[in-house]
Amino acid sequence: MVAKHFYLPGEAITSARPIEVETTVDYQGLQILIADQFAIVDPNAIGFQQYGRFLVLLPFVENFFEIYPDDLGNHQRLFDQSGSIIQTKNMGWTVYHTNDPKLSAIAFAESDFFTKKISEAHPLYLIKNQQASVILGDTDIPEQRAAHRSLPPALGPKAVV
Repeated sequence: MVAKHFYLPGEAITSARPIEVETTVDYQGLQILIADQFAIVDPNAIGFQQYGRFLVLLPFVENFFEIYPDDLGNHQRLFDQSGSIIQTKNMGWTVYHTNDPKLSAIAFAESDFFTKKISEAHPLYLIKNQQASVILGDTDIPEQRAAHRSLPPALGPKAVV
């Protein structure tokens, strides 16, 4: 076994984790190993590169000027350079973007990896109501689970006439 260092794109190189890797492991085996270590949902979506490209962050505005004024064109440029997921930072907020519908489906599935929780920093936190609202409540409460079972079929293409 050999110890190799791995880190996720967008994180500092100093955050690299040493992971013991068999010398005979194939590409798919390495994907599964890394997915287990970093809690990645879909191991097949993992790619490897030796040197990552990182966005230049300026004080306070961070990488605002790398995105705007041509946000669509610049997002596409970043997707072309960095892959299907990019991380942007703007005035203290970290936002992850994707242009892959499969990754969007994983994020919106509200599984063990992803859930909807309105944090105290969110503007809607002050009007959050767990019992009375499908939109303004967290998904980890029983009322939300019941509402989510009936709401999607009610708004589906067969229900809308």
